[in-house]
Amino acid sequence: MCCQNGIPGGSISSPDSAGELISGGQYPSMGSNMSTLDRAKVIIQFCKDNGLPVEFGIGLAGVWAAESNIKTDIYNKAEHNNGFAYKNKHAPNAEKVSYGGQTYYKDQANMMKFGYGKGLAQWSWFRNFEFRDWYNSGADGYKTPGLSTMDTNAANITATTVETQTAFAWKEMQERTGQFMSVVNSLKEGHVSYTENEEKFKANITTAVDAVLRGFENGSTKNMASTKQIDKYTWDGGYSGAMKKRVGRAIGFYEELKKAGDPILS
Repeated sequence: MCCQNGIPGGSISSPDSAGELISGGQYPSMGSNMSTLDRAKVIIQFCKDNGLPVEFGIGLAGVWAAESNIKTDIYNKAEHNNGFAYKNKHAPNAEKVSYGGQTYYKDQANMMKFGYGKGLAQWSWFRNFEFRDWYNSGADGYKTPGLSTMDTNAANITATTVETQTAFAWKEMQERTGQFMSVVNSLKEGHVSYTENEEKFKANITTAVDAVLRGFENGSTKNMASTKQIDKYTWDGGYSGAMKKRVGRAIGFYEELKKAGDPILS
C-alpha cells in the first residue's frame, strides 16, 4: 500500500495488488442495491453541489472505481486478518506490547488492529480515526441515516453511504492547500461543457485523475507525489498503468452518462 508523507493512508490498492479487497463482513453496505454508475453519480453530484466542476467528479469516481469499485463496505482482507502494522513515532517511554509475534508500542495497538483499509478510498491507519472523529462531531451535515455515532474503533466506516464517505474525502482534500488544491482551482477556471469542447472536457477529466492519484491518494498537504514515487509504490503497473486504469474507468462513466443523455453532465 502506498504512503502519504511516509504514513499509510488511502492509497493505491486493488483486489489484484496489495491485498484482496472484499465486501460485507460485520457491517452492511449502504448502497449495495445501487449500480456502480449510480454510485459514481452520487460522487459527481456531490462535487457539483460543492462548487467543483463535473470533470473533477468524474475523475474522482474513476479513481475510486479502480480503488474500491466505489463500494462503501469494502475492506482490505489481508490487513483486516493480520493487523495493520507500521512503525511510527511514539511517545517517550511508551509501554511496549506484543501483537502477531512482533513488538509494538502500546499507543499503536488500536490503530494496528483496527486501522485496516476501508471504504471508497481505502482509508487506513490514523485516517480511520480522523474519519470517526469527524463523523461523531457532525460530519459537516453528511451523516448516514440510521447511524448516529461511529464506533470507537471506526470499524463501521463501512456502514456509511457514498455521500458520507465522499464528504469526508472532500474535507481531507481541502486540507491539502498546496499543489493539489491549485490544480482543483485551475480545473474550476478551465471548466468546459462536453458539448462545447469534448476534447478539452476529457483532458480535464484526465487532469483530475492525475491530481487525485498524486495529490490525494499520495503526496503531502503541500506537494503532490512525483510520477517516480507512484512507480515505486503502485501495484497497478507504475504511474502509467495506474493512470490508464483510472482514466479508463472515468471516461467509461462519462461515455455511459453521455449516451444516456444524463443531465448530471451539464
